[in-house]
Amino acid sequence: MKDWFLAQQAPAGVFVSSYPDLTVQHLQRPGRGAPGGEDGRALAERGAVGADPEHDDPALGADPHRNNDFLYRENDDRGFRCPAGAHIRRANPRDATIIGDARMHRLIRRGATYGPPLPEGVLEDDGADRGLIGSFIGAYLERQFEFIKTEWVNDGNFIGFPGEKDPVAGHHDGTGSATIPQKPIRRRLQNLPSFVVTRGGEYCFMPGLRALRWLAELKD
Repeated sequence: MKDWFLAQQAPAGVFVSSYPDLTVQHLQRPGRGAPGGEDGRALAERGAVGADPEHDDPALGADPHRNNDFLYRENDDRGFRCPAGAHIRRANPRDATIIGDARMHRLIRRGATYGPPLPEGVLEDDGADRGLIGSFIGAYLERQFEFIKTEWVNDGNFIGFPGEKDPVAGHHDGTGSATIPQKPIRRRLQNLPSFVVTRGGEYCFMPGLRALRWLAELKD
């Protein structure tokens, strides 16, 4: 409770670090064929993560100045290429049509992996210590990190899919689903398990620029 109170009084900035253990072998397993020749693996990649193999551009992906510079509303507002419920779009809707204003909840985020990569072709966990570390920086904990985790990751009302959670980062009990817009009829991923196990997390408070200047001017 003390940490939560401090978070509300921290306008200078909040640094949140979490240590999830991401296991994605369920999404990597090819499944039964889908309409239009789309197999289960491609369907899962698009519906869960937001990947679009049909429009993959390796040159764009390798360019750090362009690979994160995109919006949704003009070319994919209905989510036929990157589904509204996919992880990449839930966690940062950008300019997509949602309930609310995404700009009010933006934060600085970075991710890093630890441990050895899962060997090529291996789908089962080999017991090695590996996972992701996510770092998030914002000025208002409740309106940014906590809101995103509660409303965008673990609920679907803001995109018109009530009861659905983020297929990758949401907490599932094996009965969840994820809607994938598709013509002529939408598809759904069913009976989703939880893919992320949170091993720990920290709320760290950062001083503002004025405080940093004051610290820098301190004399012994």
